[in-house]
Formats: sequence, C-alpha cells, structure tokens
Amino acid sequence: IWSLSDLNKIGRDWEYPMDGRYTLMADIDASDTINWDGDKGFKPIILVGRFDGNRNVIRNIYINRPDEDYVGLFGLVYGEVLNIGVENVQVVGNWNVGGLVGYNIGTVTQSYSTGFVVGRENVGSLVGLNDGTITQSYSTSSVSGSWSVGGLVGENNGTVSQSYSTGSVVGNGIIGGLVGENIGAIAQSYSTG
Repeated sequence: IWSLSDLNKIGRDWEYPMDGRYTLMADIDASDTINWDGDKGFKPIILVGRFDGNRNVIRNIYINRPDEDYVGLFGLVYGEVLNIGVENVQVVGNWNVGGLVGYNIGTVTQSYSTGFVVGRENVGSLVGLNDGTITQSYSTSSVSGSWSVGGLVGENNGTVSQSYSTGSVVGNGIIGGLVGENIGAIAQSYSTG
C-alpha cells in the first residue's frame, strides 16, 4: 500500500481482497477523505487478512457515518493489524466505533491513534468492541459516546495488555478511562485520561 487510493481498494477491488496480506510502504495524508462519499468520508475496511503498517502513519482520516455500525479505519478486523499509527482521526459512528478498529475479533499490536472519536455504544478511541487481542498499543484521542465508552476500548470481551490511554472520555454510562465495559482480561495497562 503506497497511497490513499491503494488503501481505499482493500476489500473493494478484486486485486485487493479482504483476506490479503498488506504492508504500508509510506505515510499517507488522508485529508481528502473529508470530501468523499457525500460528506460521509472514508468507508471503513473489512479485513480478514493482515495489515502491517510497517511503522508508518495514516493522518487526517475523516469518517462521518453516525447512522452506521462497525466504524473506524477498519470497521471489522478478523485478522491482524500491527505497527500502524492513525493520527488526527475524525471518526463518527453509531455502534462499535473506534479510531483504528470498530470491531476487533483478531489482533491489534503495536498500534496507536490520536484525534477524536464519537459514537453511541461500544465507543473506544482505538477499538470500539474488542473480542480479540490488543497488545502494546495506545491512544491519546478524546472519545465521546452514550454507553460502554473507553479511552482505549469501549467494550472488552477479549484481552488487552501492555497498553494505555491518555485522552478524555465522556459518556452517560459504563465509562472508563481505559475500558468502558470489561468482561475480558486486562494486564499491564493504564490510563491517565
């Protein structure tokens, strides 16, 4: 993946299947997404395969889908996301909303997000709903929602380890600086938000 155009092809172009293995080869400025899809911005990616950010950064991604669920750069992750930073994200969704991943059933490793995330339920600055594993990751994003709102993860049914959050968290109920609702496991992690 060399460009915003390449990124937008994942799962939408036959040469870029959902179950592919991708490596980000350069930083990407996604500022233009504010003009996409009638003000809805970037359409979240469904990833079954592997996305290695290669320690590169995607900046200024804009997603404005307040009536949609599974919203984030990656709406659904069944596979693996690692070594990626998303900076200055603007993400708005309904249920299962995160700056990087809306719903994680796979693994997120050594990744981070900055910016702001807004949703209704299961809203996290990095991951909205986690049924998988999150390791060595962090967020400084501010997050706002109604229920199950967390500085890193909105609702965790999986595992979070060696991770942290520093952003502000606002919600109506089931709110946490690190995780809003935890039914899973958390180890070696903290929040200063």
